[in-house]
Amino acid sequence: MIERLEVAPAVGPAAEVESLMSRLPAMEAFAEVEHRFGVLPLVDACFATPGPAAAAVAPPRRGALGLFTPAPEPGWEAAAVVGETSGAGLLLSGEVRLPGPAADGALVLVRLEGPEHRLAWLDHGAPGVERRGS
Repeated sequence: MIERLEVAPAVGPAAEVESLMSRLPAMEAFAEVEHRFGVLPLVDACFATPGPAAAAVAPPRRGALGLFTPAPEPGWEAAAVVGETSGAGLLLSGEVRLPGPAADGALVLVRLEGPEHRLAWLDHGAPGVERRGS
């Protein structure tokens, strides 16, 4: 049985999250936490910086993680977005879950032919992108 537990003051990411949650409306704070502690580290780890991906998530833009399928199928094979080569880019089709409307775009997992998968930036304002729900 613990009679008394002393907890040190929050420092580092915990303090930053606490600060965001105390000064921003809830949905905006959640989106900012996802951007700072989910999107930015993933962009830093997976993309050349500086580069197009880093520019896409640079302030004042905010990114989300669109890595989850609408169906609960586990594994990489359940990538929600299918990509086909189109000129120098990709033509994407599919659906992803996003936590809310407070992001300008999302990193999505794209399934290409065969075993190849890529992360791609999906700008929510791009032609052909349709947001439904939230």
